[in-house]
Amino acid sequence: MASAIFAVHPIHTEAISWISGRAYPLGALFLLLSSLFYLKESRREESKLKFHFASLFFYFLGNLAEGKAVFFVLIISLYELAFGDLKKNWRKVLGFIVLTILIFGWRFGPLQTRIVGENPEYAGGVEIISPLLQVPTAISSYLELFVWPMPLTLYHENIEMANLQYGLRVAVFLLFLGALFYSYKKEKLLFFALGFFIFPLTPTLLPIKIAWIVAERYVYLSSIGLCLAFSWGLIKLFGKNEKLLLAVFLFIILGFSARTIVRNMDWRTRESLWRSTVKVQPRSSKAWNNMGDIYTGRQEYESALVAFQNAIDIRPLYVDAYHNKGVTYMKMGRYDEAIAKFEEAMAIHILPETLNTLGVAYFEKGEYQKAQDLFLKMLEMNPNDANAYNSLGILALTLKDYQKAQEYWQKALEIDPYAKGPKDNLLLLETQNTAP
Repeated sequence: MASAIFAVHPIHTEAISWISGRAYPLGALFLLLSSLFYLKESRREESKLKFHFASLFFYFLGNLAEGKAVFFVLIISLYELAFGDLKKNWRKVLGFIVLTILIFGWRFGPLQTRIVGENPEYAGGVEIISPLLQVPTAISSYLELFVWPMPLTLYHENIEMANLQYGLRVAVFLLFLGALFYSYKKEKLLFFALGFFIFPLTPTLLPIKIAWIVAERYVYLSSIGLCLAFSWGLIKLFGKNEKLLLAVFLFIILGFSARTIVRNMDWRTRESLWRSTVKVQPRSSKAWNNMGDIYTGRQEYESALVAFQNAIDIRPLYVDAYHNKGVTYMKMGRYDEAIAKFEEAMAIHILPETLNTLGVAYFEKGEYQKAQDLFLKMLEMNPNDANAYNSLGILALTLKDYQKAQEYWQKALEIDPYAKGPKDNLLLLETQNTAP
């Protein structure tokens, strides 16, 4: 029953349909295999060592697939606490603890990089999220989405709550904790299921901002615990009447299946995804920025400007939205407005691509010296910026300095041999030089 609910539940659509979410089902597969071999080790009197190492091996693969799989040692401990003997089997758990410490040490550098990337200095630096807000909000939201999977969205962003709503979420969280502690004494299967839900989420509940407060892909493995607890509840409620139990179960399966089909339709194209996202999550700056990209690609520039402005209104320090709005003005030939928007972006944070497009805007206006200064500034930031050399080459060609243009493009190809722009430009220059 639990496996059938897991198979059709719509909360998994993001992890399955989104190619960037493939790490979550892949990591879950390896961790379930690790669990399987751990169980085989626990239930055999001999040949235990090969199962132990197989379990550790798949645990390691799970961490390669999905970086937040370090929680798995908690699941192993939970199993021993619920069904085994933690005091007796601590040596088996110790192997996972040692491997977890080694994996954490290996991943500490990338973790620091992610923390800095998610908390840039220009946006205020490292953001500390209060656990009193984060944990009840996340846990209650996942429970809500499991029972009633609407709305489903890629970006659960800018979660705003009135005092009453926050109080309800805290109450749900406290009820969950109460059920967890009560079931430890009275119902070990339910205790294991509830623990299996919360433990895989622990890396996403850290007070330092390194992840979304709520993201459907995060709960992919955790939902196994909810499916198990939900099935346990159905059997407790309707187990004495098998026909009624079957009817309720089929109704739930059909309902979840229908919702999964509808949600999959949102993932058909980028446009359908972002239209759905801004509809159900109108306070998502990222969704509006991506919707603006869609409009720009369709040459619906006025709609794109509105979308980018929505993103800016929601998040005033959103550099990408300023940059993209400037690019849209460029495509409309409104260079002065594009320049103003690029300068607004650079006042927040200087991105190489913004320097480049600002230089192109000045180039289109015929202000070649300003354009050159910006392209050279790109090289000051990154001496190996092939785009900067390509832009300098185009500028040199316009000024009829063919030798300099050739040198710039050759330098760009030294940095990036596969860069199409410099290759095409060199070919064009050679064609012009050999023309009769």
